[in-house]
Amino acid sequence: YQIGLGYALNDNLSFGLKLHYLHGYLRRAYESSTTDYVLKGSMAGKSLELGTLAKINDRLTFGLTAEVPYERPVLTSSDSLGGTTLSHSVSETLSAWPTTIKLGLVYQQSKRVKYVTGISQQIFPEHGFDKARIFTLPTDWHTVPVASFQLTMLRSARDQHSRDWFQRTGFSTGLSVRNFYLTPGNNQLIYEYSLITGVEHILRNGKSLFDFAGEFGLRQGATGLPDEWFARLKLGIQVSDIWFKKAKRR
Repeated sequence: YQIGLGYALNDNLSFGLKLHYLHGYLRRAYESSTTDYVLKGSMAGKSLELGTLAKINDRLTFGLTAEVPYERPVLTSSDSLGGTTLSHSVSETLSAWPTTIKLGLVYQQSKRVKYVTGISQQIFPEHGFDKARIFTLPTDWHTVPVASFQLTMLRSARDQHSRDWFQRTGFSTGLSVRNFYLTPGNNQLIYEYSLITGVEHILRNGKSLFDFAGEFGLRQGATGLPDEWFARLKLGIQVSDIWFKKAKRR
């Protein structure tokens, strides 16, 4: 879950702050010669994302954000003994969580069309992830920070106040490449290649925007692992501050 605020200092420089609530589910299995243990539960934490947008000229805008965890996720779970009803509760603060830095450039080709390119890099102490056992790793494997590159074309709505539904609809399409979390001992990375497309629709009064996007791609790269197809969906709602302004009456 995310919530954020932004402030424009002037026409060329603006800042933003976003609060992320991190949630997830973790299941860890321990095997031994005598018995099996299973640890499963939910994770919850918080991070802050700081960002700035700087307008370089009439067509080019530069963006920079950094998402830093200020409350590492806490694992709340139960540890059970395989084949029995014995269990006990566990509360564990995870040893590491990544800081993510993103850089982006926006090129305004025309009034309605712009191109966005961006790179991102995760930074974290690898030993912390290994200790927390976020991933169950095969022998001689270890975690690596995720790096990604994206290129997207955005076409905005033609007329925000038109009666025509399609006139108030914008489109986007792009490509994404990134290396995944894990790599075997011979330094073979796992990559994700995906196609991203989306639609945004503006209400006729111009006070709200609905954004729906989908990503479809392929994860592959390491010898001995099967190729994996995946899909992601995103739904967003943007509300204008016009909703909250008091009406001026004579």
